[in-house]
Amino acid sequence: MNPNNLNSDPDINLVLTIMNTTNNRALEALDHLDELSDNEEVELVSRAPRRYLYRDHEGRAKALWNDYFSDTCTFPDDYFRRRYRMRKPLFLRICQGILNFSETPIPEYFTYFHQRRNVCGLLGFNIVQKVTSTICQLAYDASADLFDEYFHMGEQTSYDYLNKFCKCIYHLYATEYLRKPTAQDVQRLTIKHAQIHGLPGMLGSIDCMHWR
Repeated sequence: MNPNNLNSDPDINLVLTIMNTTNNRALEALDHLDELSDNEEVELVSRAPRRYLYRDHEGRAKALWNDYFSDTCTFPDDYFRRRYRMRKPLFLRICQGILNFSETPIPEYFTYFHQRRNVCGLLGFNIVQKVTSTICQLAYDASADLFDEYFHMGEQTSYDYLNKFCKCIYHLYATEYLRKPTAQDVQRLTIKHAQIHGLPGMLGSIDCMHWR
């Protein structure tokens, strides 16, 4: 076949027509993408609509209160100690410390634990629910939404409370409990260790902490 006669072949002409059409469409597509990149308001990927799940905040608050905090609570104090990994008076002390923090200006992470109403006028989580969620995440090394069935608290909400809670605890107790021990502290702890475990001179030894 003579190369000079390629354009005279009907099959070749058809192939060239298809190639030219394809190239033109590709150029049009590239021009369209350039226009989209210049317009930041256009989204190339459609997003799935966000699902709304009704969570009964007030009902869960009553259930939590009746389970652990009412005068006739379902679970006694030893259950609270085992599940919260702390005694109930300590838990309530932490809640009171966060709720009654009065320094000015009040940091945002403290006001995050105040109970509010949403745009529909419904009450949100109270401080007992918020602190309980954070304690469970810390005590059990659990994911943020593991207790959603009981607390009716979404994953991001639980994570936000955990983040704010750690900041509150550091602000409230870092000076007293996170400082380096003084000479008097070391002496007092050494004496206490000798009285309880019968091993004088030991201070914070992991090997001897369970000595009977």
